[in-house]
Amino acid sequence: MRKIKILLLIVSLFSGCSSNRVNTEFEFGNKLAKNGLWKEAYFRWSKALESGKERAAVYNNLAVSLEFQNRLKEAESKYLKALKLSPSNEYIKRNLIRLRKRINPEINEKSSNKNRSIKRKEKDKRSKE
Repeated sequence: MRKIKILLLIVSLFSGCSSNRVNTEFEFGNKLAKNGLWKEAYFRWSKALESGKERAAVYNNLAVSLEFQNRLKEAESKYLKALKLSPSNEYIKRNLIRLRKRINPEINEKSSNKNRSIKRKEKDKRSKE
């Protein structure tokens, strides 16, 4: 019985270290990113993924880092993984939309034209009233 308790204590200590390491790597990556060191930040966030459970925030940050390195298709892949882990996260959704507009500038033009058309219709409707 005593051996089992010791074993459980050791396992809980190691699991705590892993979680702590994830947070440490994640936070260090955030500090690097704030200083514009995107490759180094990417490395730290990758380490956070290797040493713990997958988190949407880590994938989102990896994607942002890839965007700053102009690796847009890879960034899109990371945003999609982030959304899979957190489907209702509006922040990640906006990042993905922004990225896709960068990848395909025609999206900007189409949405601008559509918005203009909607505004024109609303204006016409109000002027008729």
